[in-house]
Order: sequence, then structure tokens, then C-alpha cells
Amino acid sequence: MRDLIAKYASSIKRVVYSATVIVGVVFLLDRIFPLPLPDPSTGATVVVARDGTPLRAFADEDGIWRYPVTTDQVSALYLDALLNYEDRWFWKHPGVNPFALARAVAQMAWYRKPISGGSTLTMQVARIIDPHSRTFFGKCKQILRALQLEAHLSKNEILTLYLNHAPFGGSIQGVQAASYAYLGKPADRLSVGQEVSVKVLRVDPQKGKITLSLKALEGDPWVTVAGQLRERQIVTGKIVRSTDFGLFVELLPGVDGLLHMSEIPRSQQGQLKEAAAGGAEIAVMVLGIDAGKKRISLALAPEGATAGEELKGAEVGAIITGTVERVEPFGVFVRLGPGQTGLIPNAEMGTQRGTDHRKDFGPGTEIRVVVVGIEEGGKRIRLSRSKVLAQEEQAETQAYIKGSQRGGGFGLTLGDLLKKQMKN
Repeated sequence: MRDLIAKYASSIKRVVYSATVIVGVVFLLDRIFPLPLPDPSTGATVVVARDGTPLRAFADEDGIWRYPVTTDQVSALYLDALLNYEDRWFWKHPGVNPFALARAVAQMAWYRKPISGGSTLTMQVARIIDPHSRTFFGKCKQILRALQLEAHLSKNEILTLYLNHAPFGGSIQGVQAASYAYLGKPADRLSVGQEVSVKVLRVDPQKGKITLSLKALEGDPWVTVAGQLRERQIVTGKIVRSTDFGLFVELLPGVDGLLHMSEIPRSQQGQLKEAAAGGAEIAVMVLGIDAGKKRISLALAPEGATAGEELKGAEVGAIITGTVERVEPFGVFVRLGPGQTGLIPNAEMGTQRGTDHRKDFGPGTEIRVVVVGIEEGGKRIRLSRSKVLAQEEQAETQAYIKGSQRGGGFGLTLGDLLKKQMKN
């Protein structure tokens, strides 16, 4: 009897020890790989009338249209439809539905291709906050993140994350932004029977699903950018939003560009922020267009520039007076004009070797340079100060020689002056 009790006690100790080790490992992994939860304070801005009608909308700093919303601010009809379609066992499973996963594996084995993913709503949130590859290991990572979500957040908090960050086409995220963009009303006013025009994208008889799109019916405003906007073009736009890092300027309907604070002189930053509150117009120059990311970088237009004009950039051989932007161990960066900065290597500074350029060439110091090279479409500009100094010295020498030849006294020797006095 004692042997039996000792045997069971030993087994229980091993089970307790193993459970303790597993819990410790899980706790350690949770600390090492915390949940990458999105910042709840981020999001776009929408201005509405008293009746809730949207008047003006603004994207966030990344160009994403997302308006924070809680489950109480979303129509109950929408929530019911969402859970019935995406995850009817959402309130009961621990983040992963083993039956749905088993069904997905069986369908893949039978049809020899993925039919359903077996993902729960929690797993979809896990993929949104921590994207993964569509591989076996990626699916394992998604499952672990889903379990981690369930351990840290309530079901309502997980559902709120989905409502705020689920993709709805293009740069629109969240049900509130989608409701404003496609239906012109907040998400709590969605109702059954409301007529909506959509485009059928895909019909899947095997899954019994039809994929529809509202966004596909609208024209993409970026389609017109290539024909209307060009780099270094002067454009008049409307300031639509002010942030700590810059101003967003509407250049075309639905197309905004960013005027970064680094392109605005300190003396004008306060004035422009005040102008932004009233939606003032501003003349800017297009620095770069990234159609893939749908981003446009801007700079303030130079004085005297007119809308539609395309300004030329720095050219090789041109002598320019710029201002020192910063000094690095390898050289001095000089701002040549809106959106153009070049580098003077230490060897081209025209100073003695080992000179600390920070003492004599602080930020804001004016400096004359010559453009000696332009690479990567103007993104890299090589400058030289020593060549400008050499040219200035040569010009002074030539002026000295010309003055001597004219006999105006400039450059005459003592003997020449004595001969001149004796003649007089």
C-alpha cells in the first residue's frame, strides 16, 4: 500500500513539476513577446453636423481613414450579422475553434487546396495586429497570438479591436470609417433593408460566398495624379489638417500631400498652424510622388513662383549660396533650396585637414558652393566649397592683372611709381 501511495505521489509531483515548467515558459514567452496592441489614441478625424451628417474627414498621419468606435456605437444588427458570418462561437471559444480548424484541414486534404481558413474573429484580430506569412508556421503564430489575446483582453475588447482595425478596402479601416465613406452615416445608424449599390467581385460556389465591394464603384482619385501633378511643380492647395510633424494640403479632390515641418522655416510655423485652422490656401512645390504608397511630399513654394510653374533643380556647375543644415564627421550638409540638400565632403571644404567644421559652419550659416555631381535623380547632390574658393581666387588674380595692365596704379611696383613721378 505504501509503495502504491509513493508511486502516485511521485506521479503527482512530476505532473505538478511539468505544469509549473509549462506555466513558467508560457509566462516568460508572454513577457518576451508582448502583444503589439495598436495605440488607441491614433485615428482619423471627422467633422459632423448636429444631425450626425459628416461634413469633413481627415486621414491620420499614415493616410489611413479610421475613426475610433466602441461596440455600443455600432448597430446591434451589424454585430449580429458579423458574428453569424465570421464567428458564431465567438463568445464561447478560447480564441481558437478546434472544430473549425479540423474542418479546414479536412477540406484542404479533400479538395487539395485551401477552402476555409478556420480562423476565429480573435485569430483575425491577431493577424491584424501582428501580420504573418500564409504558411504553417504563420498559422501557428496566429493561433498563439489569439490565445494571448484571450488571456489579456476581454471578449468585448477583442471585438472592439476588430471593429476599429478591420480592413474595408484601400486605406479605410474600421466599421465607422467604412460607414461614413460608403453610406454617409455613423455605424450606429445601419439598418436592415437599406439599399446599397455594390459591385460583385467574386462568386465562390464551393464556399457559398459572394464577395462584394462598395469601394470598387468609386473612382480612385489617385488615377488622375500622374496627369495633373509633377515633381517640382508649383501648386496651390488648401490646408486641411495640422499635426506636430507637418501640414496636410489638399492638392486635388481626395488627394493630400504632406508639407513636413522640416520644410517650413521656424519663423513661419506658428503662422501656418493658425492658418490651417481656417483652411487657408497655400502655394507649395511638389517634391516627390509615391503612387504606390499614395504619398506626396511638399515644400513651401519660393517667393515669386506661380501656380503651374515647374522649377528647375540644381544643375552641375552651378554656384549656389546655401545654408548649413547640419555638420557630420564626414562633411557638411547644405540646404540649396526647397527640398534640395547637398553634401560637401570634408576634402572639398577648403580647410586644413582635421578642422572642426562645427565651430565655423554652424546650422544656418550661409555658404557658397558649386554643384559637382547629381546622382539618383537628384536625391544625392555632391558639392564643393574648395572649388568656389579657387574660382574666386583666380578671379581676383585676373582682376589684379587687368588693373596692372591699365596702369591705374593698381599692382604697380615702387620703380614704376618713381618713373611716373619723374615724368610729371
